[in-house]
Amino acid sequence: PIWRGGGLDQPLLLDVCRRLAAGSWVHVFPEGRVVQNPVAQTLGLDPVTPRNPKEIEEKGRLKWGIGKLVAHSPRVPVIIPIHHKGMHLVYPNRNEWVPDGKGGTRFDNAIKHPLPRSGQKVSVLVGQPVEVEDLLIAHESLHGPLWKVSSGAASQSRWRSAPEERALYSAIARRVQEALLKLEREHNPNRGGSEPIDPRDPRAVIRDDTPEKKGGGWWS
Repeated sequence: PIWRGGGLDQPLLLDVCRRLAAGSWVHVFPEGRVVQNPVAQTLGLDPVTPRNPKEIEEKGRLKWGIGKLVAHSPRVPVIIPIHHKGMHLVYPNRNEWVPDGKGGTRFDNAIKHPLPRSGQKVSVLVGQPVEVEDLLIAHESLHGPLWKVSSGAASQSRWRSAPEERALYSAIARRVQEALLKLEREHNPNRGGSEPIDPRDPRAVIRDDTPEKKGGGWWS
């Protein structure tokens, strides 16, 4: 469990890194709701996406926490990109504007029902391992060895990120992002030509059957 909005230095992320240090397999959804609707997001209209188009360009589509986990693991983890398609049919979101109780409206994208829909088709595409060792070597040649987390108790004070480390996390996240976008294109070869969706329109906003919404997702 990650504290949403807790930042790179949160203790829960350190606990995840300790699991990596112990040799555990860790599933990460690195997009972290940064982009829920790529088409609407490019127009600055996605009501769920926390980053605007300029921030996406500067920071990327992934949370940098994945870069931090990789950078401070005692051994470079094997990073396997995974793209899934069809989960929006198993757990559809409401995706509708509702009254906010204050005279306005809010966008509700909560899951419609806690029980999954049976009989749906979900496909998963697994990519080749993402190589990031060159980024780690380049960083350490300039700034010295990175602090590595052990599987035992770890100092929270040492978990705080320096500015140059954040630049490394960003570079690693970008590398993973490239691999995931490549998988997404392979998984959706006929996706081009989609009409932009205006999430302000309650008749068209990010429908359950819209592939741009949640027809695909990213793991690594």
